[in-house]
Amino acid sequence: IKNKIIGGTKDLCGVLLMGTGKTQNSSNFDHLYIFNELEWPGASSVLQLENLRKTCRSRFVEDYDGHCDDGYAIGEALWLAQSMFTVVSAKSLGSRRILLF
Repeated sequence: IKNKIIGGTKDLCGVLLMGTGKTQNSSNFDHLYIFNELEWPGASSVLQLENLRKTCRSRFVEDYDGHCDDGYAIGEALWLAQSMFTVVSAKSLGSRRILLF
């Protein structure tokens, strides 16, 4: 995301956590949590991701109910990621990429 801040005016970034115990998304798909909506990256989004990265496992479990044992449907995760793109005007997007980790 740091690179995207200076990369271009059409670059948007969003973060979707998969396999969480908590659910937070517009489609109410289980175990999918939208951490950041698709937006132009800035200092606040970089800071949020840095804080998430530095979060110890026990704190992550507290905040997001950790990792679920029930699993999640990868199709629902991809559908939700795609729907994040449709909210934004096609003219304001450079390219569309989904990175899964």
